Amino acid sequence: KLTARVVAAITQPGVHVLAVDRVRSPVRLDLDEVFAAAAAHNVAIEIGAADGAAALTHAQVRRIAEFGATAVVTSGAAAPGEVALMRFAVDRARRGWLEAGHVLNTRAPDDVMRWLQR
Repeated sequence: KLTARVVAAITQPGVHVLAVDRVRSPVRLDLDEVFAAAAAHNVAIEIGAADGAAALTHAQVRRIAEFGATAVVTSGAAAPGEVALMRFAVDRARRGWLEAGHVLNTRAPDDVMRWLQR
């Protein structure tokens, strides 16, 4: 049921990025279904710097690209000092074999705006 709710949220026009936070909300989702919906509806999947149970595994990160979805790499910073955590998110994306073309926030601002308008 929860996968269906997440997929329904992805189809909403104002949704551009989906964060899968498994620490604050430990849920079981069919991530293949979520990634397929994200690709179909031009919604990026967040790859955050969180470690442990919160993070997508490297294999799950790889599936984002396999489904043709876009990723967004974030530090998840809640305070200025946490911005340095970005390196952990970049590492997670690299270990998932993502390339710059798979990651929205590696693109030029004009390219990001075109992606948002699709």
